[in-house]
Amino acid sequence: MRRRAPTLLDLAAHLAVVAASALLVAEVSLGLDRLILPTVLLAVLAVAGVFAASLARVAWRWWTGESALVLRVFEHADDRLGAGKYEARRAARIKRYLDILSGNWRAATRPAYRPGDVQVTRIHRYVRLAFDGHRPPLRRWRRHQVHAVTLTWSSEAAVGVASFFDNLEKAVAQALSVEWSDGVFDRDVDYPGDSVTLTRREHVAVPAQATAEEALRGR
Repeated sequence: MRRRAPTLLDLAAHLAVVAASALLVAEVSLGLDRLILPTVLLAVLAVAGVFAASLARVAWRWWTGESALVLRVFEHADDRLGAGKYEARRAARIKRYLDILSGNWRAATRPAYRPGDVQVTRIHRYVRLAFDGHRPPLRRWRRHQVHAVTLTWSSEAAVGVASFFDNLEKAVAQALSVEWSDGVFDRDVDYPGDSVTLTRREHVAVPAQATAEEALRGR
């Protein structure tokens, strides 16, 4: 069973608690008791605001159907982007910082990198979608409305392999249920940004309806 990877939000929340605790100790030491309650309230409001904004963004992507489509593309392209391996290393670094801050020195000195054991939570960092037209009210985006896909590869990706971009195109075509061939996508590679944008050509049709198997899986 995969475990949720520690994120920078976890680290930021931990640092906020540590900073608030240090501030409270300083206020008590200096006799500034009247500032304790406002400090606690500000810390709680700040943490609550960050989590509320994050939840609102996640909820909106789920409501519009964007998250389901991003996940569909990511599942096909993950192995080529190297996202899973990179996120496992990143999670190990963040976990080590958290162990150090919490005083768990024994865990901080042990190797924590376990590829394949971390659930990738930053999928939107690796896959971004552009849609055709406008989404009707109370309707979700569908895969036939996906106009372009921007994929960002990690340092674990085999970018130097000659077939790297062709393999990415095949993965996206499979996610959109399109038969891949040379000329299905217009390719725009951004090497400084470690990304490539695949724009579906106008003559390429994407099925509007999901198959029975995909419908059962909720894709």
